[in-house]
Amino acid sequence: MGNRNHPAIGLRTFADFPAGTKVLLLQLHGSLTYWHDRDRHVKLPRDGLGDLGVWGAVRSRTTDLRPSVVLANHRDKARHVDQPPFKLAYSQFKKSLESSDRWLIVGYSFRDQPINQMISNVFLGKKEKPRVLVATYGNELTAEDIERTLGWGEEDPDSAEWLSICRTGANGLEETEEWRSFVGD
Repeated sequence: MGNRNHPAIGLRTFADFPAGTKVLLLQLHGSLTYWHDRDRHVKLPRDGLGDLGVWGAVRSRTTDLRPSVVLANHRDKARHVDQPPFKLAYSQFKKSLESSDRWLIVGYSFRDQPINQMISNVFLGKKEKPRVLVATYGNELTAEDIERTLGWGEEDPDSAEWLSICRTGANGLEETEEWRSFVGD
């Protein structure tokens, strides 16, 4: 890589997301297109990532750039997500959870401790529980797994008031009864 320059876009350093956006895509654990050196975090173009020579430069130690992704064990993950650029995404995720009365959760295993802790804290802090639709594929993820993650215990009323699970995956979700119920009220 040496002295070659590459097209890159600086990653956000503060929450300047468009106001009034109904959908916000946050890559909580980074992306292989996210790279950093000592001073900055950037996004490299996905289409040319293989052609830019960054992987070879990392292997040959001719660049200070490294991918910005969280690939850590459970113990270290909490420390990683409290650092840029992940901290901003987590902060925005928390704000979105707090301000929303409907949570659509797609393809999530409910096994990530930092995310589970945030979801649980926000859920338990809400007087009016959000309506939650979980889209998953198959029966491995149980309602009890979801309830436990959110902090809903056996002593609480039936979760059917706020929780729906679509087990046919995300493809065609908008055609399901669970979806119609989720968006209909």
